[in-house]
Amino acid sequence: MYFEENPELSAISKLLSFPMILGIGFLGTSALTWLGVLTQWDVSVAYPLLSVNFVIMLLVSKFAFGEVIVPKQWLGVMMIMVGVGILGGAH
Repeated sequence: MYFEENPELSAISKLLSFPMILGIGFLGTSALTWLGVLTQWDVSVAYPLLSVNFVIMLLVSKFAFGEVIVPKQWLGVMMIMVGVGILGGAH
């Protein structure tokens, strides 16, 4: 949206814009966090837990933004949680 509102920005200006710098910062932080997790946990346990992000985003969209969640989405969340529970309980 920022770039749509500012079509006059050059490629360099877009690259050095606040939204881009913020996004790159969050990407770097998540990469370092992931590396920290992998030093403590096996990949076979840590990787399935990434799917919990889908559950968190669904709940945030429902309670923070008031989005309507259809039964199919709730079923998907339940399946993710069962899968994470099975994989997490295996170790």
